[in-house]
Amino acid sequence: MNSNHRKNESARVFYFVMLLQLMFLSTKTFPQDYTFNQLKIEDGLSQSTVLASLQDSKGYMWFVTRSGLNKYDGYKFVVYLNDPKDSTSISDDATNSIFEDKDGNIWVGTLNGNLNKFNRTTETFTHRNISSIIQNVPEQTDEFYDYPLMFTRIQNLSITSITEDKKGNLWISTWGSGILQLDKNFKKLNHFFADKKSKNSLPTNRIMRILFDDDERLWIATFGGGLCRLTINEAKNKDNFVFETFPIGNNQYAINDSKLLSLFQDSNKNIWIGTYFGGINFIDKKQLDQKPSEIIIKSIFFKSLQNSPSVNTIMSIAEDNDHYLWIGTFGDGLIRLDKNNNSVLHFYNDPLNENSLGDNNVLSLSVDKSGIIWAGSHLGAGITKIQSNKTSFYHVKYIPGNSNSLNDNVVWSLFQDRANTLWIGTYKGGLNRYDPTTNEFSAIKHNNKPNSLSSNHVRAIKEDKYGNLWIGTYDGGLNILDRKTNQIKVYKHNPLDSFSIGGNQIQDIYIDSNNTFWIAVFGGGLNKVIVDGNPFNQQLKFIKYKFNKDDPYSISDNRVYKIYKSKDGVFWIGTFGGGLNNFNPKTGKFIRYPVNPEINVNIKNLMTITEDSNEILWLGSYGGGLTSYNRESKKFKRYSIKEGLTSGVVYGILEDENKNLWFSSDDGLFKLDLRTNKIKKFDIKDGLQSLEFSGGAYFKNNKNEMF
Repeated sequence: MNSNHRKNESARVFYFVMLLQLMFLSTKTFPQDYTFNQLKIEDGLSQSTVLASLQDSKGYMWFVTRSGLNKYDGYKFVVYLNDPKDSTSISDDATNSIFEDKDGNIWVGTLNGNLNKFNRTTETFTHRNISSIIQNVPEQTDEFYDYPLMFTRIQNLSITSITEDKKGNLWISTWGSGILQLDKNFKKLNHFFADKKSKNSLPTNRIMRILFDDDERLWIATFGGGLCRLTINEAKNKDNFVFETFPIGNNQYAINDSKLLSLFQDSNKNIWIGTYFGGINFIDKKQLDQKPSEIIIKSIFFKSLQNSPSVNTIMSIAEDNDHYLWIGTFGDGLIRLDKNNNSVLHFYNDPLNENSLGDNNVLSLSVDKSGIIWAGSHLGAGITKIQSNKTSFYHVKYIPGNSNSLNDNVVWSLFQDRANTLWIGTYKGGLNRYDPTTNEFSAIKHNNKPNSLSSNHVRAIKEDKYGNLWIGTYDGGLNILDRKTNQIKVYKHNPLDSFSIGGNQIQDIYIDSNNTFWIAVFGGGLNKVIVDGNPFNQQLKFIKYKFNKDDPYSISDNRVYKIYKSKDGVFWIGTFGGGLNNFNPKTGKFIRYPVNPEINVNIKNLMTITEDSNEILWLGSYGGGLTSYNRESKKFKRYSIKEGLTSGVVYGILEDENKNLWFSSDDGLFKLDLRTNKIKKFDIKDGLQSLEFSGGAYFKNNKNEMF
């Protein structure tokens, strides 16, 4: 009965680009704002159909299944099953409903009509079958065998819902035997059932849910008889209990479906009714005491994103700590409704994504004190634990057939210009342009025409002071785009021209403040261009700094990957194969690091360089993981599995405003708290689309937003 403990931590909101998809912040809310974790049979859950759940006053979560009652402490499950040899065990395994009363007692109703009371101290149950309490009621003759499985297995005595009144008496609803009022010693006080001879009775004995409002009115969701309201009248010379049935129809003064499945009263005291065919019906709190025929009932229908016919079959309703309404459907997943503007966020099961809803049949919902949403499914998926993802990863990706989307899911470079336009360099889709104000995509691609992009594999993007975009490609050299005319000028390597660019694979571009442009050419060394005026109107000449085996002050390797200028004006050049270089532009000399080859660090294949707010240099490498360099002490420090880094590859490093370093890898995204030196890992469970990122696919804008 033990389960694997699954923890999920959240953090602030940042945006990163992965190898397969672009992720960034939006003012809208998206499914990626939540993380989804599954609790199944292999975790200790006794059975995968979860019909009801609650968090008790002690903090335990309880889950009702067709094969046992489950208690969960966040680490492991305790399962309560019937033992025929033990009269203090639960009455039977087919549990169906659960309730905690004001005294902290747990009450469990079963499919077979047994009401169980749980003793926390002794971990035992006392129980009684309601057949010994109720009087005979007219047999329900309506058939329901064509309905979903959990309906066809239910019985007339099955206990569907439990609640209590202000006096502490229990109210028990059943599937075919009406409603019972009991004291907590199982003594019958009243039995209410459908009676054709009486005008003051239930319209049917099939009851799905019952709910007391603050004024002691009992709201009754029936299956076949619509909505009913029971008023308890304490005045003398009047009926103590008055039943009123709501009209059923397609107008504003009627419930739109006779078959009701769920009832919920939100924090504003409004009543929400889930139906079998008609979506959600809503009654404003101001109308709760009016006559049924005078109450305006609002119907809300939902549109399926998967063309499911059952999107408006509402099995369960709950409200989270942010006052969003959560709606579980049978067959069409989970809906989050913003009650203020009726905007909808829809969640589905995605078999290819672990961070998704476990099943599209959501039978039960509850919200614990911390705000976690617990969704119980029908067959196979068990429980989905849903948490608000404070680290929100919103995925923007290529959508087949949609021209207004990213045109390639493999992203290699990012840049946001002064107009806040986001430029995305891809593997095969060229340069993508995203306008956040219009939410529109467009692309610039190679097309074999003059002045077109020279290659669709874009590795670096920068903007100069004239508004030109400098675009480095993998195999097409350097491109300069005049944004005013949309003309492109291309610079490729020419072995016969000593002033041509050093190679055609451009990994990085750095624009210095003194009209000097530095180009990292993979295989062609470090290239420099000095420009006087608009670069697009000139023919550029490239000065090259290359490796010379006879010169110890030359660059350590011609495969230049990263150019970084620290706050003190020092240039740091990262190479793939030759490690780190300190470069002095005035003298043209390079100092290779580490100076002492005995130091046990691996910064040979550098992918990225950055400096934190404490002026510590951070190096990400391919195969060497993460390394810090303190220039004052001249000491390197390697971060590996011991510190919590589970990848030997670090592609990008960025610092947020709270002194956290974020670095991308081949095994997820990591956050290093510079104050505590602790590392936290984020993976698919936290909303990442994949564990794998790529070199160049990271960026921080002037608003401290990270991509």
